[in-house]
Amino acid sequence: MATHLYAVGERVSLESSMRNSADRADVFVVKTRMPHVGSQLQYRVKTEGEPYDRVVTEGQLTRVGGIAAE
Repeated sequence: MATHLYAVGERVSLESSMRNSADRADVFVVKTRMPHVGSQLQYRVKTEGEPYDRVVTEGQLTRVGGIAAE
């Protein structure tokens, strides 16, 4: 079984095709690790500038570094 690469609280960015122009290169925080869809593990991520969470696959994320402060 596959193992998640990113930890809850870790800071990540989305690949450019997942962002709209308003997103710029925002930093997202991993909120929840989710089960896989097909062969891709999923995550729920959130950025401070949006009132909602996004569900993305592991392949759409890049590590920014660090753990977000609570």
